[in-house]
Amino acid sequence: MADFNEVKQKAGATAGYIAEKSVGFAKNTASKAKQLRQIVKHKTSIGSEKENMKKNFIQLGRKYYELFGSEPDERLQQLCELIAIDESKIKDHEDSINAIRAEMKNGAVQKNQEKEKEMIIDLTEEAADTAEEKAEEIKDAVENVIEDVKETAENAAENAEASAADIVNKAEAEVEGAVEKISEIADNISE
Repeated sequence: MADFNEVKQKAGATAGYIAEKSVGFAKNTASKAKQLRQIVKHKTSIGSEKENMKKNFIQLGRKYYELFGSEPDERLQQLCELIAIDESKIKDHEDSINAIRAEMKNGAVQKNQEKEKEMIIDLTEEAADTAEEKAEEIKDAVENVIEDVKETAENAAENAEASAADIVNKAEAEVEGAVEKISEIADNISE
């Protein structure tokens, strides 16, 4: 009988050890899923902060050019010169537009040509407005995609956490089943 009791004790101890290890593994998996969700959350926040930094750098550059563009630091002089060239080109184009409009107003161009030019100007302005709208739509679409990716990542992390919890529950059930079977076997052997 002493041998049977030893076997029964060893079987119980083994089942307890297996149960303890299974529960520990499942808890560890749940903890890792939670940590992964936190990492995804932080990476999403980093992406948002980088976008904010990008906007702030653009504003910083504009402000620097406004304040020091005429006398920039030598390390920024080339960029300021390129901006000044672009500004000059824009002014030339605006002067050309104003000259054309002045001709149209002064009657130097026949009525049909005036209508055509006005139509071209309207179409150009309409195209510019459309381009701005499309740029805004693209920006919104990108923001939506970023939000969708963020949501998908968070959902994946939550699903991983839920799966880990299911594993813990299943492991506990399996261990309980194993302990019951060992107890039944032990009881059958003792009978």
